Amino acid sequence: MRRGDGAEDTDRMRKTRLLTWILSAGLALALQPGLPTPATAQQIVADLAAGRAAAKRWCAECHLVAEGATTSSDVGPPFATLATDPAKTPTVLRAFLAAPHEPMPPIQLSQQDIENIVAYIQSLRLSD
Repeated sequence: MRRGDGAEDTDRMRKTRLLTWILSAGLALALQPGLPTPATAQQIVADLAAGRAAAKRWCAECHLVAEGATTSSDVGPPFATLATDPAKTPTVLRAFLAAPHEPMPPIQLSQQDIENIVAYIQSLRLSD
């Protein structure tokens, strides 16, 4: 690796920030009492419509939230990518949505919205 290669430095900084966020989110999650357990299959089905609606309302500006959807930004990964990433467990997604960070806007989602959005993302995994 050459010294001063901006692209590699930027990539390394992104990976470092991601690792820092994951560790911080895990710690915050571990210290947060009463965090809900993963939804049951019946709850996932019951919350999908609300999750999709919340995702369209809060997330669609930066993420592709549904098949065939378009966005004006490529800031966030498509929800289908999140759904199939083994590192993005329901627990990790809950922690991420409960404590958003840059470049994500500082939105305040209710616990119900978080559960609904996580259920919706998980449903995209099940539909493959």
